[in-house]
This record gives sequence, structure tokens and C-alpha cells, in this order.
Amino acid sequence: MYQTLVVPCLGEVSPLKFNALLSCLAGLAFFSAWWLLIGLLSDNLLCYQEFFPALFSSMALVLINIIPTSLILEPQLHYTTKCGILMSRTCLFIGFMIAFGALIGASYILINNYLLDKAELNKWPGWSVFLQNLLIFSATLLLRSRKSLEYF
Repeated sequence: MYQTLVVPCLGEVSPLKFNALLSCLAGLAFFSAWWLLIGLLSDNLLCYQEFFPALFSSMALVLINIIPTSLILEPQLHYTTKCGILMSRTCLFIGFMIAFGALIGASYILINNYLLDKAELNKWPGWSVFLQNLLIFSATLLLRSRKSLEYF
């Protein structure tokens, strides 16, 4: 029914299995990211300001993946106006800006609050905030890179 994909590590695989694999990996990354934050919350190791990069990363995940790939690559498939196409691309751009901003914010929290502070002995909360945002960003990219089935 569908053409097979040649994936470098997996060989030939159907697009349905490829999409299922990427979705499972993205879900595992997103789950692991929030599990890190919940673990830190149970130990009372975070301030309330350190939640914001995670919230913005999750918002960016939804904002980036709500736009179908076919609308970005081949807008003539959709019977929309130019404003609809422009709005979808703008939404995608804003989503990536939020995602990168959250990753930069998590890096700032790691460096400023934990690595440069010599009095802070426990560096794990800073690394955890950064790792959480990195996992959510990778989940965003994994979900975005799924193959759209209308191309097969």
C-alpha cells in the first residue's frame, strides 16, 4: 500500500512503523523530561522560576507539531488563502523561537544559578533543568520529523 522507507540504521521499514517508532521515542523523551522535574519537586530542590523553561518548551512542542507538514512543503494541496499559509509558517517560526528561547533559558539557569555559584554544592538541579528542556526539544524534533502519509 505504501512505499518502503530506507532508514540508515533500520534498513527498509514501512512508513507506518517508522511513524510509530518516532512517536514512541518522542513520547519516551517527553515522559523522561517531566519525570526529571517531578523528581526534583519531590525533593524541594527547585525554585518557581526554574519551571518556566519547561512550560515554554511544552508549549512549543504543541505549537510546532500542530501544523501539518504538507501545509509547509506543498501549500497547493490545501485550498486555503495565502493568509492561511503565511499564518501556519508564522506559527511554526514562533514555535521554534519559543523552543530555542526555552533552551537558552535553561542554559542560563544551569550556568548562572548552579555552575558559577561556588556556594552551591548540588549541581544536579541545574543539569536536570537543562536536560529536561533538551529532551522536550528532541521530542519536538522527533515528532516534527515524522513522515506524512500523503507522500507515499
